[in-house]
Order: sequence, then C-alpha cells, then structure tokens
Amino acid sequence: MKILLQLLLLVTCFSAMAQNTTDDQIAEIRSRFYGLNKVELTQLNIDGAKYYFHNDKLRKVVHEHHNQVYEYYFDLEYISDHAYFIYTIALSDKAENRYYFGKDKQLIRWLDPGKKEVYLDEDGACVKNALLTSLATDVLTRHNNYRLNQKHPNYSEMVKRIDMAIDKFPDFYLQKDTVEVDNVPDEYYYSHKVEFRDQTGIRRKFLSFTGGDHGSETTTSYYDRNGNLIYEHQESGDVFGHSNARHVYWTKGKTFRTIDMSTVRDPCSNRGEFEHTFVPKISDY
Repeated sequence: MKILLQLLLLVTCFSAMAQNTTDDQIAEIRSRFYGLNKVELTQLNIDGAKYYFHNDKLRKVVHEHHNQVYEYYFDLEYISDHAYFIYTIALSDKAENRYYFGKDKQLIRWLDPGKKEVYLDEDGACVKNALLTSLATDVLTRHNNYRLNQKHPNYSEMVKRIDMAIDKFPDFYLQKDTVEVDNVPDEYYYSHKVEFRDQTGIRRKFLSFTGGDHGSETTTSYYDRNGNLIYEHQESGDVFGHSNARHVYWTKGKTFRTIDMSTVRDPCSNRGEFEHTFVPKISDY
C-alpha cells in the first residue's frame, strides 16, 4: 500500500511539473503577443500576405488560406523557424481557433471556438499540428525568398533560365558512357552510377542512386555544353512516407542558390488525411 501511494504521488508530481511547464510557456507566449500592442509595426506585402515588423524583425503575418484568415506570430529569437502562436478565423461563420506552440515547435494548447481546450493526443490534433507547422514554414520561406531577391535580384532569373534549360534537356541525344553497379544482396543494399555524354564526348548528365529496404537516395547532375555543372537534384525517401529534395544551382563552378523541399504525408495515421510539400529553407552564397 505504501509503495502504491508513493507511485501515485510520483505520477501526480510529474503531471504537475508538466502542467507548470505548459502554463509557463503559455504565459510567455501571451506576454509576447500582448507586447505587440505597445510597439509600432511596419507592414510589407509579399505574395498577397501582410508581413509586420518591429525594428526590422518579423513579428506577424496575415493571409487567407482555404476560406480562413490566418494570423502567425513570430519571435525567431524565442522559437526559431516557427510561429509561437497562430490565430485563425473562418470567413464563413467567424469561428475562431487559437494555437500555442512550445519551444520544441510542437502544439502545446489548442482552444476551439468556444475557448475550450482540445485534447492533443487525438489524430485530429496531430494533423492540425502538421498542417499549421507547414503553413508557418511557407510564410517564413516567402519572406526569406523576398529578402534574398532584394539582396541578389538576378538569382531568380538565373534559376529560371536553368530550370528552362533542364526542361528542354536533350536526353535522347545522350549515350550511356559508363555504368558502375554495386549490388550487395546480403546487406539488402543496392547502388549504381550512370554517366551520360553527348556526341562530342562531353559529360552532360550524371545519375547516382543508392537504396535499400528502408529508403533510397538519388542525385541527378546536369552540365552545360562545355561540361560545366549547372544543376543538381537530390531526392531521398523512406518507407514511412517522408521525402526530401534539394535543388542546387551552379554558375562559374560555384553554388549560388540551394532550395530544400520536404513532403510530409500523413504523419499521424494511415488514412491519408494530410500531405503537404513545403520549402523549409532557401540559401544564397
């Protein structure tokens, strides 16, 4: 009996600690949210969304998505690459929802239109968390891309020209020059590399593939008529439905832009309720 009471006391203590931690984070979030009423924000429109800044730091984004207005609140020094609070209002019935995110970028509290807490262990909350995380990443990426285009206004046009060249790439003129195969059945692992050259002997394309039971990774490289690398497409996926892609653009032997993309497919169940492709990061060099 004494041991049972000790176990119950221990569970109660851990529950209280977890609740205090959540309440502390909620208090911090509300402090930052209401603090915006005391400062002057500047506005910038990017791709139809309204971005608000204080001292050139992003604080808020407002945009419409699927008949709802989304308000994202950011403090990237508090939570990097994610909103700490998201407020939504439906345009049809004005229903409001409030979403609070912890420093681990996970949903820690959801208040429904009646301001009642939604149980976060249900699949619906998991799907909502994944969707909101993806949308918040999207608005941050658009802001990042805007800043990069302000700094390097010619890069987007360079990317566009390379993409058009790849779309029209003359694969039917190329010949397989070398094929390197590494097959190790005992380890359930397989890889191969294929090089393609044009009629003048210049390498124009290179393919590298590795794969096994749990996933695969492919890198495809493209070269211009002089044999200079202009673009690499790296793609990986696993048996759990996660996939990532990286687009790397080159000029004069140097990388000038990298675009990372990820696809999340139904991270909460196998019912296919959620799929979203987003760009977590764009980098210039």
